[in-house]
Amino acid sequence: MSLYETIRVLYYNARVIILACVIPTAAVIYFTADMEKKYRSSALIYTGIASGYSIESSEGQRIDYHVVNNAFDNLISLMKSRETLEEVGLRLLAKHLMLDAPNATIGSNSFQALQEFYPLENRTWVDTTDFEITLSRASRKLYEGSDPLIAKSIRGESGPYSLKALSKVGAKRIKSSDMVQLEYEFADAGIAKGTLDELLEVFVKRYKNLKSAETGNVVAYFEKRLAEIKVKLTTAEDRLTVFRSENRVINYGEQTKAIAIKKQNALEEYSSRKMNLEATQAALQKIEEKLEIRKNILEKNALLLNKKQELTQLTSQIAMYEASEGDLEMSEMINRQGVLRSEINNDLHDLFNFSNSKEGLPSKQLLNDWLSYLISVQKEDVQVKLFGKRLRELNAEYDRFAPLGSTIDRYEREIGVFEREFLEVLHGLNMAKLKQQNIQLSSTLNILDNPKYPAGPQASKRALLVIVAFMVGFFGSVGSIIIQEMLDNTLREPVRAEELSGLPVVGVTPSMNKRVQKNLEIQDIALDQIIDRLNYQFRMVKDKPVFVVLGSTAVGTGKSKVAEWLKNRLEKHGKKVEQIDLKPNANLSEEIEALGQSGNDLVLIELPALAKGNINYEALSVAHSIILVERADRGWSGAHERIKLQLEEVLKEKSPQLLLNGVKYRFLENVLGEIPGNHGSLKKVIKRALRFERTNSSLAS
Repeated sequence: MSLYETIRVLYYNARVIILACVIPTAAVIYFTADMEKKYRSSALIYTGIASGYSIESSEGQRIDYHVVNNAFDNLISLMKSRETLEEVGLRLLAKHLMLDAPNATIGSNSFQALQEFYPLENRTWVDTTDFEITLSRASRKLYEGSDPLIAKSIRGESGPYSLKALSKVGAKRIKSSDMVQLEYEFADAGIAKGTLDELLEVFVKRYKNLKSAETGNVVAYFEKRLAEIKVKLTTAEDRLTVFRSENRVINYGEQTKAIAIKKQNALEEYSSRKMNLEATQAALQKIEEKLEIRKNILEKNALLLNKKQELTQLTSQIAMYEASEGDLEMSEMINRQGVLRSEINNDLHDLFNFSNSKEGLPSKQLLNDWLSYLISVQKEDVQVKLFGKRLRELNAEYDRFAPLGSTIDRYEREIGVFEREFLEVLHGLNMAKLKQQNIQLSSTLNILDNPKYPAGPQASKRALLVIVAFMVGFFGSVGSIIIQEMLDNTLREPVRAEELSGLPVVGVTPSMNKRVQKNLEIQDIALDQIIDRLNYQFRMVKDKPVFVVLGSTAVGTGKSKVAEWLKNRLEKHGKKVEQIDLKPNANLSEEIEALGQSGNDLVLIELPALAKGNINYEALSVAHSIILVERADRGWSGAHERIKLQLEEVLKEKSPQLLLNGVKYRFLENVLGEIPGNHGSLKKVIKRALRFERTNSSLAS
């Protein structure tokens, strides 16, 4: 839709737009006539959250804006929390209940309203000399529910002490600074200022308590944990001390090292002494063997003498037997003689060896050596026994110390765990105390601007509300009209009717509104256009009369009225016209023949609504033109399309035409051109401007 068309739509709906603007505007003016005045008080707080210096601050430290924004959100949320506002309302109510006359904290109207709401006879609990007592009693009555008036004042829907009213306190951070601005508006200047005073006092106190509580619990936890671990550490140390004392352990590592060294030395000395003992015993045994050899020499000498004597005797006997020739006994004696000679030989050889070797020493020297070695063996044996006993003692000490190490290690490991835990908890406690101190320093809120008593009421919003109401009415109506125009699916004008129906439009008749009734020339021009179109179509028809059939898909399209208008207009043009209102199932044969001889120029045949059936095919067959009269404010439905297809099937070569009845005035210009009586120069200039046409033309005559 073009700009010109949009302006035309709004122009022709100007009354609707005016009413849509006037009605809400008048309503706002009426209902805001007694609008109460508002007084505003404000305060400014410096928080130091973003740029304030603290214990943890350091040069070049980066600012975490997410943390800063979160801190400001927490601060504002605490300020507007339910408990904060309840306490503010209670403090304000308690102060006002203590008054016996209005003053700077409450105006006369608000004071009178409070007197009516909370009569004096119900204030017996109020202590007019002590605010803290009054506040404590009011708080107790609120939370116990024993005074419904206090509960209604604080938790009701209206009044300066209600949560609903106090929740309207505005709190916002000023850009990216550390400042928070508070604003409050109320109909009473004193209450507006007093509300901010009480809010600042309550909020600052709660903020400090909250910040201190953040680390107070942590510090208490670390202190408690530190005391528990200290008890465990002391118990473990005492257990180790008792164990060392009972087992006579001063330094387990050094002691075990000393025992190991002593055991090694004793073991080496024991081995050495044992080796010496064995060597001495071996030497003693050797000397004893030598002494035994001396004995054996003497014995062997005696044995050798005996054998020598036996050999002498045996030799004598052999000699005797040789003389007696005793063969048997003699051979035995000879054999025995050989054996004795051989033994004597061997014994002589052994004696020679003993006599010529070191074992053949004199017996006196051997006895001296034997005595010396015997004494040494006794000495060495005693020493070996002593060192063996010492070694057994060291082994027993070693065996006693061996299991003590794991127990001491377990005790020391347990003490080490407790020590590390103690140090960690101690570190956490120090950090928590540092954080606590830092929060105590940084949680101080400085009030830069205290609430001021409002100098006067705020500018009324009545004018703004009136403007808003007017704009809402204007844009709402304009939007509704444009949307309605865009969603309009009616035939409304020839171009749209041809697009929707697919039938050519023979002409239009205007809607008979006041403008058309005042200027009937508009209707005459529209009818003349239809007649000109029919004349052009019938220019080749030689036989008179011309039959024009007027039909419609449904009733109420105004085809009878259109037929009457056409008949009257044709007669004014000097034409002889006959109008026939054809009834259902009527026979036209004789009437058509009579009409053909009547000398009429044109016959208008009006058919019943085609949607009801009973289509008169005889009338359609003789018609030179079939015109469907349809209302411009109706759409083109499936019924219309079905009847159109049925007519096209029956007529074949003839095509029905469409006549729009009741076209709105604003669409007539697209059909009739310049509308008579609408030739104002200003209107022409505006039209040309909206159409982006040149106002002057070199071709104009």
